Amino acid sequence: MDSHPWSPINCYYNNHDCDNDTKYDFNATTFASQVITTSFSLGFYFCVILISALGVCFKSAVKVFSSHAAFILFLIGAIMVSLNVLNTSDNKTILLCHRIVSAFAVGIVFFLLGALCFFEKPTEAETSTHRTLGEHEPSKGLLVIIITLPLTTTELMLLLGAQASEKDMPPRQENLWSLIVTNDAIFIVQKFIQAAVYVSVRSLRVRETYRENAQFYFKILAFLNFVQWVDTLVNVESDLVLNKARITYGEWFVVLELIYKALTIDYRLLCCFIFLEHSMQIQNETVSAETVNAGRENETACRTTIYDMTYSDRQYRNLGFLIGFFSFLSPFSCAVFYVHNLDVPVYVRVAMNFLNAICIFVCGMILLLKNRLEIERKDKESVSVKIMACCVGSVGFASLMIEAALAEYWASTQYELNSYHWACAELSVRGLTASFLMVMFLHVNSRALPFNNPDVKINHFLVPVLMLGVMANFAACLIDQYFGPLEKRLRCEITETSLRLLHEAGQPMYLGFLIHVFLHFLIIQTRMGRSRRSLARNDMNALLLHSDETDIHP
Repeated sequence: MDSHPWSPINCYYNNHDCDNDTKYDFNATTFASQVITTSFSLGFYFCVILISALGVCFKSAVKVFSSHAAFILFLIGAIMVSLNVLNTSDNKTILLCHRIVSAFAVGIVFFLLGALCFFEKPTEAETSTHRTLGEHEPSKGLLVIIITLPLTTTELMLLLGAQASEKDMPPRQENLWSLIVTNDAIFIVQKFIQAAVYVSVRSLRVRETYRENAQFYFKILAFLNFVQWVDTLVNVESDLVLNKARITYGEWFVVLELIYKALTIDYRLLCCFIFLEHSMQIQNETVSAETVNAGRENETACRTTIYDMTYSDRQYRNLGFLIGFFSFLSPFSCAVFYVHNLDVPVYVRVAMNFLNAICIFVCGMILLLKNRLEIERKDKESVSVKIMACCVGSVGFASLMIEAALAEYWASTQYELNSYHWACAELSVRGLTASFLMVMFLHVNSRALPFNNPDVKINHFLVPVLMLGVMANFAACLIDQYFGPLEKRLRCEITETSLRLLHEAGQPMYLGFLIHVFLHFLIIQTRMGRSRRSLARNDMNALLLHSDETDIHP
């Protein structure tokens, strides 16, 4: 076997020795992890702003706002952004840059554009049937003003005190001075604009053509305020120490400190709940109107069991199981790769994992596009179980994507680790597969799918392929969890508590999520042979008439 230090096996195999790590290695990895989490956090904000803009330009994109994909997006975003807050708490340069960009882009620019675009003044004829934002949440505008005015005043005093204490700033913190002042000024302006604009739009109503857009808009604002609330809880003490206003105000600084802590924590949580309640109110009004229309359309519907598997259905099923079993080449290649004497190239195992992921993506997309996914009330599954499974999957997704970014960083900065490029690609594909499986898990109802789509013959092929493909993915991830290329290096060089917890919990949670998805498709597979479908009364009468004719004329 080749013992060259950068041969595929030696570089990719788990042979990292912690004793060889220097202080530079630890510091470089810590800094890289902070840049990575900040990039993912800002990337989330960019994604939601882009989706919101697409919803304004293209009506077909509006469906994303109320879909399960939006829920998964916010779930992953919450993990990424919260992880960034915890991971960058001891690096004020990165933390302040992230705050300034997110507060300006989302808290000011996006907030103002949404307020101008999504709301309008109600006419006298529409006042009785279209509720304004003030009617959604009475008296909340006054409450926001009462908290905002003393809070911004306190922050302004802290900013002036910090300005007066500039000459007493330690030399090692002088490069932070401009960031500290900019951060304080941006947040004072952001709070003032948020309160002023919110009070002004309370007399307006949501435009009918932008109801889903406004709902998504309020969710983004609620999310931003929630994240800033978490940031305040974690970093308020260190922020006040860094501010240096204590030097200016002396003993009076204790009073400012108490007022600031109480008001800023309460303000962020209050705004989060207010915006979230507005989003829920808009959603409830929209759902109520749709429910009335749907009830009228379904008055003539009835359900009956009329379908049995045919010979062609069984052939589809057999072919699906055959292709599904080929997916187990993925964990097999992962296992033999770690047998040194076989000297299996790294690209073989990566190719097998890519093929399995492509198979899951293609079959999953066909399943989503070919089937009617609406469900009836009695077919509803446990929402808490679905949310729990997706929360677990989101933690796994975050772990995979951050590990992929770290692998790419190590591969780019250390030539002897150039094979880590393969690890980055492999982990990224697994992360994308996890996000796609979460969307499928929420959209596909294991009870309703077989009963509502008995005529979709290709389901007998797709479900076994997906079921076994997910199981093969589980087996491959399980092998890599114990023998994986990054496992030991991650344990050695990740010292930040939040990232270490994510690494320790992420992989087991991802495996648990894959088990949930496998069982989900297993339930669908067991119901495929005894499907039923809903028929309108006219269709049912025609079916009974055809049945009578068959009995008379055998």
